[in-house]
Amino acid sequence: MDGAWIAGNLNQLQLGVNGLVSHNGPRTGQDLLISAYQLWMQPTGAPPFVKVGDDLTVTELPFRYLTDRVYVLGTAYYATSQLRQLDHRVMGGASVGYAPVRRSEVLVRAAVGAFYEYSVFPGETFSLDVSHRDGTRSVPRVGLNSNGWYRPANSPASFRYLAWVFVNPLEPVDYRYNLDVSAAWKIVDPVALRLSTLIAGSSVVLDGVSPFDARTTVGVALTWPAPP
Repeated sequence: MDGAWIAGNLNQLQLGVNGLVSHNGPRTGQDLLISAYQLWMQPTGAPPFVKVGDDLTVTELPFRYLTDRVYVLGTAYYATSQLRQLDHRVMGGASVGYAPVRRSEVLVRAAVGAFYEYSVFPGETFSLDVSHRDGTRSVPRVGLNSNGWYRPANSPASFRYLAWVFVNPLEPVDYRYNLDVSAAWKIVDPVALRLSTLIAGSSVVLDGVSPFDARTTVGVALTWPAPP
């Protein structure tokens, strides 16, 4: 379970909470990722702060290993974002993957699959000329999902990553991608310092919304129980 972080500059304040509930058995497991934050900005020359971001993302990734290396992965995803001008997005699908490195201290794996995505926007003027109906988009996706970790033995440091890219096969100009990398340094169980970097992009957004997002945060992480 990750803790909370607060980030800001001269005219911006951000409060967020990230959570990871993970179970990894010999054959089956799941990862539940939750990310939520609110963002306030102070317009130039105006004293009060205005809330411009109220975002929530929930991702559920159940998996089952068919052999020591080959696995199947399910994906269930929900997101809403005031900052990104997205009312709701749900996505689900399944993938088949391979883990070239799978040990208790190191994991590297990737899966390819097919998905269905349904998104509702508060407008209907998009950055690209793509299919939609009154601000609603229902599209198929094909994509790659990769995640892993590195937990050196007898070390207070640990590292984790999650990366994915999804493309609409009917309109290849319509794609989304995400890279989330984090490092933690254990202070004393269950408390650690956590540094994370998020890079995300979407080629299809409402007019006036940036298609790219990058942020780095520092905060406190809480973990129960301690990793093996």
